Amino acid sequence: MNKSLFTAATIVFVFANTGSAADITYNVDQTIGAGSVIGFIDTDGTLGTLGSGDIADWNLEVSDGSTSFDLLGPFEAGWNSSVSTNGSNLSATALQLTFDFSADDFGYLLFQDLNQGGQFYCAQDGSLLCYNPCPPAYGACPAGEGLNPINNDGPDQYNSIDTPTVIGTSSAAPEPTTLVLMIAGLGLSLMAKRKVPE
Repeated sequence: MNKSLFTAATIVFVFANTGSAADITYNVDQTIGAGSVIGFIDTDGTLGTLGSGDIADWNLEVSDGSTSFDLLGPFEAGWNSSVSTNGSNLSATALQLTFDFSADDFGYLLFQDLNQGGQFYCAQDGSLLCYNPCPPAYGACPAGEGLNPINNDGPDQYNSIDTPTVIGTSSAAPEPTTLVLMIAGLGLSLMAKRKVPE
C-alpha cells in the first residue's frame, strides 16, 4: 500500500472508532382520551431498549382538552420535570420510539413535574405502577397511556392500549461519522483508481 493510501485508511479508522451516536429527536403527537401530549423527546442516540439515562431532554405539552401544562426537560428554559422508567418496554430505532404496552414486567415511562404533583404523562404496561389506584372513572386503569395537566391525583385522560405502540417518530439523518466514512471511502476508491496501471 502506498503512503498516501495508508494515511487515508488510517484517518478512516480513527474516525470510525472515535465517532459517537448523535442525539435523536422523536416528535410526539398523541391523542389521549379528549386530550393530547404534543412535543418532543430527545435521546442520546441509543438504539434498542432505553432507560431514563438515555433520555436527554423533552418538551411535552399535556392537555385534557381545556387545561394544558408544559413538562420541560433539563435543557429547556424553565426546567420543571423529571423522567423515570422501569422494565424493558421502551425501545428505539433511528426512526421510532416505541412502548410495549403488552408486557407485564412492571414497565412504565413517566414524565412528571419536579414537585411530584399531578402534572404528568405516563405510559404503563399491566403492572399499574403509574396510577394505582385509578380514579373510578377509569376503572382498574389497564395498560395504556394517561396524562394530567392539573395538580390532582390520577390520570385526567386515559387510553387503554395492549400492544407495542409507536409514541414518537424521527426523521433521523445520517450521523456525522457515517458521512465522514462515506466521503473517506470515496476518496480511497479514487486514489486506488489512479494507481491502476493503464
